[in-house]
Amino acid sequence: MEVIQSATSEAESWRLAQITPEVTEENSNIPTPKLLYRPPQRPFCRFDASWKGDDARYGDGLVIENEDGTTTFGSLASNRTLSPLHAEFGTLLWAMKSSLTLGHESMAFESDCLQLVRLIDEEEEWPSLMAEFDEFLTLLSKFLLCSISSVSHLKNLRADRLAKGARSRDFCFSHVNSEVPTWLVLDTTWLESS
Repeated sequence: MEVIQSATSEAESWRLAQITPEVTEENSNIPTPKLLYRPPQRPFCRFDASWKGDDARYGDGLVIENEDGTTTFGSLASNRTLSPLHAEFGTLLWAMKSSLTLGHESMAFESDCLQLVRLIDEEEEWPSLMAEFDEFLTLLSKFLLCSISSVSHLKNLRADRLAKGARSRDFCFSHVNSEVPTWLVLDTTWLESS
């Protein structure tokens, strides 16, 4: 009975999270709040996940802009997760671990997944993400300064492409380096933008 109640609660949470407001003529003139642009503090890490329902794997991508102006790129292909939100949370955890491994004690994490940012900011309870929350809190305690905020998809294109490139591979792997391997992304012109 407990499993059925938990599954029902999880299904309802997922259903509510998928609701997007309809734009009608009545409310189309209502100004929507815009995210204020502020220059990113360095170091910052933009991350993204790529998840498709029928794929055996999901991909993670990260781009770290270091204090000295250098850039670190990361891609990870991992076995499929339950949902896109699980993939985004998993990507945040991987980005946090990678940042710590690279010696960063402070990091501003940025995601274009507003649902994840709100979930963490508002400390919402989502039963199927409890293990991720526990790991998040453990990793968070290892940083001197750490933040997570939302960023537009256009500002997150490099992480998005790294995630999609990782998902398209037929094997699991992890790569974090100042260079992106050519086998991962054939067109590297996008690496210079966003």
